[in-house]
Amino acid sequence: MRKTIDTIISEHENAEIANAEIIIERTAPEFMETANALGDYLATLPLSNEQHNQLVELIVKQVNAGEVNAYRQGFGLGVKLGRDNR
Repeated sequence: MRKTIDTIISEHENAEIANAEIIIERTAPEFMETANALGDYLATLPLSNEQHNQLVELIVKQVNAGEVNAYRQGFGLGVKLGRDNR
């Protein structure tokens, strides 16, 4: 049985979206190039291992927060467009 957009939207509205898991693949060449450039730059900074690790951890948290926020905004826009086009 095929689901209509209304059914899909309804199911997602009733789901706990905040607890949904999305697996994001970071395989785009731009992402890898930027990650390598950042790593190369970090290696030139006069940081202790502890400082380096803490900075990398903060960068990863920032990237993850941005990804989650972008997904939520995109999903919300998709739901809105789905409702507007009924």
